[in-house]
Amino acid sequence: MTVQQVPLRVSLHTRLPHLSRCTSSPALCEQSEEDAQMQSHGHGSCTVPAWLESLTELNERGAGSVMLILATIISLTLANFGPTSAGWLALWTTNLGPKIGGHALSVRGWINEGLMAVFFFLVGLEIKQELRCGSLASMRTAALPCIAAVGGMVTPMAVYLLVQRLLPVGSMLGLTIPMATDIAFAMAIYGFFRKRMPPSSSAFLLTLATVDDLGAIIVLATCFASGLAPAFLAGAGAIIA
Repeated sequence: MTVQQVPLRVSLHTRLPHLSRCTSSPALCEQSEEDAQMQSHGHGSCTVPAWLESLTELNERGAGSVMLILATIISLTLANFGPTSAGWLALWTTNLGPKIGGHALSVRGWINEGLMAVFFFLVGLEIKQELRCGSLASMRTAALPCIAAVGGMVTPMAVYLLVQRLLPVGSMLGLTIPMATDIAFAMAIYGFFRKRMPPSSSAFLLTLATVDDLGAIIVLATCFASGLAPAFLAGAGAIIA
């Protein structure tokens, strides 16, 4: 009888691993039961859309990082090479697309207002996914990149102010320049080392860079802007909220 009971006990703990947690800690058992009930009622599900998985897989292969670095090298070369400099710079100011109300977007405008909007939309989706059921699901882990972003804003500002105090020339208008973090280049560099980094580092870097950029935008809009329209500002805040 004893020989037959041992495999049965091992089989139960293998198929139902939460039984071992229940015997050692009833609180863990209650928590696992609550999680199971939430998932059965449709709460806490973490289903990732197929198209988002495809983009993530493509990004994990490093294709985006390579393309961004190559595009940067080509653009810098064309902009600084004598025979191509004037034509390359003029290309970015060329209007492209239909005119609406006498206004048309240039090539630079389509990239800044169009493609970059899609990029930040995808960044927001990834951060939202991590906040729902990823490495930023808890308040403690979500607060860490936000605190790091504050340090990433305050430290460059302090260095900039120190340099302004030591040098006889300078301008306070450049205070927000060292504050912002370029998300695209930060993620491109990270893409080369993704396989050697923990999975949670991607969400950490995205959140840090996003909060850092938002902080720089807030400082730029409140301290260096002129002709603020409080009504439109309040309306934009209400829409975001």
